[in-house]
Amino acid sequence: MVVYREFFPTKSLAKFVYCYWYFEDPKPVGTETIVPDARPEFVIHLGSPFVELKNERQQSRAFFAGQLTEPLMLRPTGPVSFWGVRFRPDGSRLFLGDSVFEATNKRIDLFGAKDRGVAELWGRLDSLPKRTDGVQLIEEYLKLWIGRGDYDPVVRAAVDSVLEDHAAVIEHALTDRQFQRRFKKEVGVSLRTFRRIRRFRSVFDRMRRFENETWVSRALEAGYFDQPQLVRDFNQFLGISPTEWIEQQDGLGKALGNSKG
Repeated sequence: MVVYREFFPTKSLAKFVYCYWYFEDPKPVGTETIVPDARPEFVIHLGSPFVELKNERQQSRAFFAGQLTEPLMLRPTGPVSFWGVRFRPDGSRLFLGDSVFEATNKRIDLFGAKDRGVAELWGRLDSLPKRTDGVQLIEEYLKLWIGRGDYDPVVRAAVDSVLEDHAAVIEHALTDRQFQRRFKKEVGVSLRTFRRIRRFRSVFDRMRRFENETWVSRALEAGYFDQPQLVRDFNQFLGISPTEWIEQQDGLGKALGNSKG
């Protein structure tokens, strides 16, 4: 049976973390296509890691996944079981310890980094009688890295404006170049690209809420001019058409596509 569960962070970490999630599939089949949602992730594989089709490379047992602006297709290698930390769009820089822009479209191995203590966290999660009980262990680990830090208020205001679907210009004392540099450092992409990803993601949010809605209606309601414009974003971000995505989704890709955006 496929299991997908989301858990929300405690107040002390909520300014950085959007949610924690656990996924399990004892018999995964076929290729998974991952929908970008503009939120970087920390992923901990307790089962068999996926292979990324682009380079036929098996993922690390634990890694940081930066923003996605290109297709990410995965092939299972065995029973799947893993935890994910879904950060706020601008909430992962302190955890990564570097500009998030450097991690865009990359999966950075953390399991092999001796100074991160990820292998120890992996062992504690793997030894739990119920793997879905791992939230407290993950929170304790995160607090060591980001518990006393803070976010960039200028970037946070811009991010919140996009998430709340506001078109207002955010006032600040920075030049455009200074702002874009800070935005990329915290979020991993430019403000313009961030808006595009969130618009694309909103299509899947509508799919979850309005199952019988046509693709044309989904495109227009999400802010696209027409369906061909939506198809172009499907090809850029997923490498497939809307119809192909629907036909192949049954496991992780479907769970993430239907998760609350």
